[in-house]
Amino acid sequence: MYSPTPTTRATTDVHKAYHEAGHAVAREILRPWATDHVSVIPDHDAGTGGRVMAVDVDVVSDDEKLDEAVALCAGAVAELRFDPSQEEAVRAGASDDEEQLSTLLGADADLIGECRERARACVAEHWTEVEALANELLVHPLLDGTEVPLILAAATGDPTARAYLASYRAAGPRRGQ
Repeated sequence: MYSPTPTTRATTDVHKAYHEAGHAVAREILRPWATDHVSVIPDHDAGTGGRVMAVDVDVVSDDEKLDEAVALCAGAVAELRFDPSQEEAVRAGASDDEEQLSTLLGADADLIGECRERARACVAEHWTEVEALANELLVHPLLDGTEVPLILAAATGDPTARAYLASYRAAGPRRGQ
C-alpha cells in the first residue's frame, strides 16, 4: 500500500489524488471509456481541487443516473478509505459532489444511501486500481481518458498495458503539456 510522507508530498495533494482516483475508477468500472480526463490541478473557476471530466455522453436512463451517482460518491469513499481520520475535512471537501448528487437523484435518501454503499463496494473491490491511479496523479497531475484504463489494467497485472502506456506517452504531448 502506498503511504506518502509529509516531506515528499503535501497531504492535501495526496488526498486530492485519492479522491479523484476514486471517482475515475468507479466511472471506468461502471461506464468504460466515458472519462475524458482526470486532474488534481485546482480549477479555481469551478471552485474544485481537481476533477474527473466525462466524455460528452448523455446520462438519460435510470441505470446511467445511478452509475453516475455511484461515481460521484466514490471520491469521498476512496479518500476516507485512504485516511479515515479526516472524515470531517473529506465531507466538507466533497460538497460539490453532494450538490451534483442532489441534482441527479433529488432528495431520495434511500437511493443516495444505496449509491454510497455501491461506491464503498466498488472502491473496496478495486482498491489496487484506486491506489495505482492516485499514485499516477501524484506524478502526472493531468491524465487523459486513454491513460486511465491503461493504468487500471496495468495495476491488475495486464502485461501489455504498462508498455502500451509508455508508448502512448512517448508518442507526443498529452493534454495540458
